[in-house]
Amino acid sequence: MKNIFVILLSFTFCSEVLSQDFKELKDTSHACSSVNPAYKNGEALDYFHVVEVMPKPSLSFDSIAESLQEKITHSPESTGNITFQTLINCDGKAGDYQFLACSPSDSNTCRQVLEFFQNEVSWQPGIQKSKAVDVLIRIEVEIEKEGIKVRRF
Repeated sequence: MKNIFVILLSFTFCSEVLSQDFKELKDTSHACSSVNPAYKNGEALDYFHVVEVMPKPSLSFDSIAESLQEKITHSPESTGNITFQTLINCDGKAGDYQFLACSPSDSNTCRQVLEFFQNEVSWQPGIQKSKAVDVLIRIEVEIEKEGIKVRRF
C-alpha cells in the first residue's frame, strides 16, 4: 500500500510540474472546447497536456529540423534553445503560439521558426478515450553549430 501511495504521489507531482511549465492561453478562439455550446462563460476550457495519443506533426521532427536548417537564416555563431507552446485543437489545427524561451538577441531566428511551424506544419489531433481533443504542447528547437534539433515535450 505504501508503494502505491508513493507512486500516486510521484505522478501527482509530475503532472503539477508539467502544467506549471505552460503559460495560460491568450487566444482560445480555435479551441474546440471554446466553441462548444456546452461551455458557458466562466467555465474552464477542456484541454490536455498529456493524452493517450499525442498530436503528431505532418512531418517527422527530423524532417522539420532539416527544413528549418535550409529555410531559416541565422548567424553560424548563434546557438541556443527556442521553446514555444501551441494548442493543437480537436481538428488538428494549431493556434495560440506563445514563446516560452527565446533570447532577445535571436528574436529574428525565433520569429522565423514560429512562422515555419505556423505555415509549414500541419497536425493530427491528440486522442483521449477514442476522441480527438485539444492538447497544449511544448516544442523546443535547439540550434547548435552542428545543426538544428526539434523535439516535443
